[in-house]
Amino acid sequence: MGKYAPYENAVAEGINDILKYEFGLIRIIPLIDIARKMLAHAVATYNNKRRHCSLEMQTPAFAHTHQLHKYKNYKKKQLNSEQKMDISTAALSTNGERKSY
Repeated sequence: MGKYAPYENAVAEGINDILKYEFGLIRIIPLIDIARKMLAHAVATYNNKRRHCSLEMQTPAFAHTHQLHKYKNYKKKQLNSEQKMDISTAALSTNGERKSY
Protein backbone atom coordinates (compact mmCIF):
# COMPACT_ATOMS: atom_id res chain seq x y z
CA MET A 1 0.00 0.00 0.00
CA GLY A 2 1.38 3.41 -0.95
CA LYS A 3 1.76 6.46 1.22
CA TYR A 4 -1.57 8.18 1.87
CA ALA A 5 -1.99 11.61 0.32
CA PRO A 6 -4.80 13.56 2.06
CA TYR A 7 -5.62 15.66 -1.01
CA GLU A 8 -6.66 12.50 -2.88
CA ASN A 9 -9.71 12.21 -0.62
CA ALA A 10 -10.78 15.74 -1.59
CA VAL A 11 -10.55 14.82 -5.27
CA ALA A 12 -12.67 11.69 -4.71
CA GLU A 13 -15.25 13.71 -2.75
CA GLY A 14 -15.41 16.23 -5.60
CA ILE A 15 -16.08 13.47 -8.12
CA ASN A 16 -18.75 11.98 -5.84
CA ASP A 17 -20.51 15.37 -5.64
CA ILE A 18 -20.47 15.73 -9.42
CA LEU A 19 -21.93 12.25 -9.89
CA LYS A 20 -24.62 12.92 -7.28
CA TYR A 21 -25.71 16.41 -8.27
CA GLU A 22 -24.96 16.73 -11.99
CA PHE A 23 -26.11 13.22 -12.89
CA GLY A 24 -28.96 12.84 -10.39
CA LEU A 25 -27.44 9.99 -8.43
CA ILE A 26 -28.32 11.61 -5.10
CA ARG A 27 -31.93 10.46 -5.28
CA ILE A 28 -33.04 7.05 -4.12
CA ILE A 29 -33.08 4.58 -7.01
CA PRO A 30 -35.36 1.66 -6.13
CA LEU A 31 -33.91 -0.95 -8.52
CA ILE A 32 -30.24 -1.94 -8.44
CA ASP A 33 -30.18 -2.64 -12.20
CA ILE A 34 -31.38 0.88 -12.95
CA ALA A 35 -28.86 2.33 -10.47
CA ARG A 36 -26.01 0.43 -12.15
CA LYS A 37 -27.08 1.65 -15.61
CA MET A 38 -27.36 5.23 -14.36
CA LEU A 39 -23.93 5.04 -12.75
CA ALA A 40 -22.35 3.52 -15.88
CA HIS A 41 -23.92 6.26 -18.02
CA ALA A 42 -22.75 8.99 -15.60
CA VAL A 43 -19.16 7.66 -15.51
CA ALA A 44 -19.04 7.31 -19.31
CA THR A 45 -20.32 10.87 -19.73
CA TYR A 46 -17.92 12.20 -17.07
CA ASN A 47 -14.93 10.56 -18.77
CA ASN A 48 -15.83 10.97 -22.45
CA LYS A 49 -18.07 14.03 -22.86
CA ARG A 50 -17.71 16.34 -19.85
CA ARG A 51 -14.87 18.84 -20.29
CA HIS A 52 -12.77 19.67 -17.25
CA CYS A 53 -11.15 23.02 -16.43
CA SER A 54 -8.27 21.25 -14.71
CA LEU A 55 -7.55 19.41 -17.98
CA GLU A 56 -7.54 22.60 -20.06
CA MET A 57 -11.13 21.94 -21.19
CA GLN A 58 -10.40 18.43 -22.44
CA THR A 59 -12.27 15.30 -21.48
CA PRO A 60 -10.43 12.86 -19.19
CA ALA A 61 -10.39 10.22 -21.94
CA PHE A 62 -8.78 12.63 -24.44
CA ALA A 63 -6.32 13.95 -21.84
CA HIS A 64 -5.29 10.42 -20.86
CA THR A 65 -4.78 9.35 -24.47
CA HIS A 66 -2.95 12.46 -25.70
CA GLN A 67 -1.13 13.70 -22.55
CA LEU A 68 -1.05 17.34 -23.77
CA HIS A 69 -2.12 19.04 -20.53
CA LYS A 70 0.08 20.19 -17.68
CA TYR A 71 -0.30 18.10 -14.55
CA LYS A 72 -1.58 19.92 -11.50
CA ASN A 73 0.23 19.42 -8.23
CA TYR A 74 -1.71 20.22 -5.09
CA LYS A 75 0.98 19.25 -2.62
CA LYS A 76 2.36 22.02 -0.44
CA LYS A 77 5.69 23.29 -1.67
CA GLN A 78 8.66 23.57 0.64
CA LEU A 79 9.74 27.19 1.02
CA ASN A 80 13.37 28.20 1.08
CA SER A 81 14.63 30.55 3.83
CA GLU A 82 14.31 33.66 1.61
CA GLN A 83 10.64 32.89 0.84
CA LYS A 84 9.95 32.29 4.55
CA MET A 85 11.51 35.65 5.37
CA ASP A 86 9.35 37.38 2.73
CA ILE A 87 6.21 35.88 4.26
CA SER A 88 7.28 36.80 7.78
CA THR A 89 8.06 40.37 6.74
CA ALA A 90 4.76 40.72 4.87
CA ALA A 91 2.85 39.57 7.97
CA LEU A 92 4.15 42.51 10.00
CA SER A 93 2.31 45.81 9.86
CA THR A 94 4.14 49.17 9.66
CA ASN A 95 4.23 49.55 13.46
CA GLY A 96 5.87 46.15 13.94
CA GLU A 97 2.78 44.31 15.18
CA ARG A 98 1.58 41.12 13.53
CA LYS A 99 -1.44 41.47 11.28
CA SER A 100 -4.39 39.29 12.12
CA TYR A 101 -5.93 37.40 9.23
